[in-house]
Amino acid sequence: PEQELPLDPWFLGLWLGDGSTNDSTVALDYRMKAEYEVLLKTVLNETADVVWHPVLGTNGGTFRIRRRAGVCPQGHDYAESGDYRVTSECHPSCGVCLLDYAKCPRPAPLHQTMRERLRDVGVLGNKHIPDAYMRASYDQRWALLQGLIDSDGNVDVRGRVGFVNADVCLFDQVVELIHSLGYRT
Repeated sequence: PEQELPLDPWFLGLWLGDGSTNDSTVALDYRMKAEYEVLLKTVLNETADVVWHPVLGTNGGTFRIRRRAGVCPQGHDYAESGDYRVTSECHPSCGVCLLDYAKCPRPAPLHQTMRERLRDVGVLGNKHIPDAYMRASYDQRWALLQGLIDSDGNVDVRGRVGFVNADVCLFDQVVELIHSLGYRT
């Protein structure tokens, strides 16, 4: 059945293929930036932003999803009013959060960064397909495979799909994922 997943399956597949092991940075062919911008709109929430970095002199580049500047972890937008202070933990916090700071000094963030979500899923520093994604609905597993193919795959002129990855454990999981969708490898 459809699962409540902490990360968009397509983005997880894309990150597993071409993402940095330690954060939410993903490598891409920079000529396809416009296509990625359209696809990422479905992944981003109102507090997220994409930072693009072309690699000069090449077709390559990276993007990273981060919390939008001027937004606190609770989702309060303090950029326009400038109503923020630096808390004892040395990070900016909005005035709304600071008013409640005495009651709850460290509330759980309502709007996690992409890096925090990757860490919570258990894939930072350990790229693999989590069980929840391997057992999700057909459409969610299909979206995961699409992200993997968008990063480390190709489709030839005859419609055959290829996938190349040096991580043997991840590759074996991709084979299992493909079989679970009813295809053969």
